[in-house]
Amino acid sequence: MSKAIHPNYLDQYFDEAATGYPEAIAIEQGETIYNYAKVEQLANRLAHYLRIIGIAPEEKVAILLHRCAQVPIVMLGVLKAGGAYIPLDSEIPADRVNFIMQDSGAKLLITSDTILERITS
Repeated sequence: MSKAIHPNYLDQYFDEAATGYPEAIAIEQGETIYNYAKVEQLANRLAHYLRIIGIAPEEKVAILLHRCAQVPIVMLGVLKAGGAYIPLDSEIPADRVNFIMQDSGAKLLITSDTILERITS
C-alpha cells in the first residue's frame, strides 16, 4: 500500500530526499540543473528571508513568475516558511493580479522585474 503525501508535509518529503540523495538532480530545465542539496539550500534561504519579513504560518504568498527552474524552489521556500503559495500565470492582466491579491489576502507577491514592469505600467 502506498503512502499518501499530505500537501502540508511536501517540504518534509523534500527534506528527506535532499538528505538521502543530495547530489541527485532535483530540477532540470535546459542548461539549468539543480541537485537536491542546492534546491534545499536556496529554498531554506528564501524561507528564512520570508520569516524575517513577517510571513507567518499559513499566510498566503502569490507567485507570479514565468515557467522556469526557480519556480519550484520558490514554492518550496514558501512552504518551508510555513506559508501557502498561490501560483499565478505570468501572462494574466494586472487587474486580475490585483483582484487575486486582494481576494486571497496574500501578504506578498513574488515576481520578476520584467513582469512587475508589465503589470504596473
